[in-house]
Amino acid sequence: MDRLNINFMWGSSDRKKKIHLIGWEKITRDKEVGGLGIQAAKSKNTALLAKLNWRFKTEKLALWVRVLSHKYWGQRSRPINLLKTTSCSSTWVGIKKGEDIVSKGAKWVARKDSGLSLWFDKWLNKGTLRSCIFGLLNKGDDEVRLRDISSFLCWNWEGISFSFPKEILMEIKATLIPYSMLREDRLSWSFSPRREFHLKDTYRIANAKESKLELQPFSGVWVWKIPSLPRIKRFLWQCCHQSIPVRALLAERAPETISHAFRNCLKAQSFWNSFSPLVSASIFYGTQFLDWLRLNCRSMQRCDVADLDWAILFSIAIWVIWLNQNNTIFVRWLPPSLNWVKVNSDGSSMGNPGLAGGGDLIHNQEGERVKGCARAIGCATSVAAELWALRDRIRLCISLKLPAIFFELDAKLVVDLLKKDMEKSNGIDVLVVDCREGLKEIPMVRIQHCYREANKCTNALARKGALMD
Repeated sequence: MDRLNINFMWGSSDRKKKIHLIGWEKITRDKEVGGLGIQAAKSKNTALLAKLNWRFKTEKLALWVRVLSHKYWGQRSRPINLLKTTSCSSTWVGIKKGEDIVSKGAKWVARKDSGLSLWFDKWLNKGTLRSCIFGLLNKGDDEVRLRDISSFLCWNWEGISFSFPKEILMEIKATLIPYSMLREDRLSWSFSPRREFHLKDTYRIANAKESKLELQPFSGVWVWKIPSLPRIKRFLWQCCHQSIPVRALLAERAPETISHAFRNCLKAQSFWNSFSPLVSASIFYGTQFLDWLRLNCRSMQRCDVADLDWAILFSIAIWVIWLNQNNTIFVRWLPPSLNWVKVNSDGSSMGNPGLAGGGDLIHNQEGERVKGCARAIGCATSVAAELWALRDRIRLCISLKLPAIFFELDAKLVVDLLKKDMEKSNGIDVLVVDCREGLKEIPMVRIQHCYREANKCTNALARKGALMD
């Protein structure tokens, strides 16, 4: 279940993996401590088992409780999780698994003439009185009940051989033993202000127990209160975690900082200056990035240029800048449209002119490779090698009778040559004309330039072809 949630959040699948920018343990935290409030399946299951355990202890008259108590718990003299049963029902196994969580949050509210154990029942916030005291108990002390030492006006410690620390005595003094009415000892939930069991509080305890990370202060809680779209809020949440995959102009260049990508690069500065920021340039461009985000997203001023609240405009502008960065920086190969095939072609020359080779790949609409090849061309320039490789692929596609073909090349000069008339003969006009005539024989055809980063495979094939005999 957690794997499905993780893949859905980051857009991954069994066939296509994507970077998980923020750890799952952080995501499953509450929004107040830096998470998204998504619940982890294991912690949720533990919380539900703790609820079952709580019902077992509080619904004493229920038939299922009486049956399980008689069969497995006996005289209830030992904690549930310490009972060893070689063969038991799945319900009882679940109750045992929820005991650790319930023991942390459950606290007894004593009644008048309470039969609770002074030492071993948890009636103090700190835990059982025995866990707060070091040393051995004297004979008979372990059998003392609350009713033996409590009275209407004070606590009677004459029968106890221990001297308690001051902080424990102060907590005992503030513990109320009701005398106005007779009622049974009952369990309360110490993690709730109303002392009632709540699944949400229980999940937090279970999730904290499963998490291996320490809780760190999160300064981005304001993200969830700004007037913006949920997608933009989540993006700003990623910014607060410094988990944005920023990179410089092309995929293989050195990485850049988040503040440079969103504020300090020339394109970003030009974009922000067009809106006339409401503060001086030194403040707008000199503030720490996270403070810059918070101050602008929570601004109460209005932008006259766009006639919008600055907080709304700023959050949308951050998102627009990031989309533009993705379109220009992160280059990737994409499969063709429905019922189309894509042909990636490339040529390589070892010297220009020098030993040349061509490489090609054909993919269908699912992104699956249909054909691919690498071949030696001879001695030629890089442009001639590109045209030779393209000409070979055009002839192959015609022979395969493919109806709709999308050609992609990383040589912009070749794409331009195919789209305009040749002004003069330069030795490659024959190849250009041959490619044009071949394209006319294909019913539906498109040809487009792509970046080299999206054409790496065919480039490798072309280099391999140049080295062939």
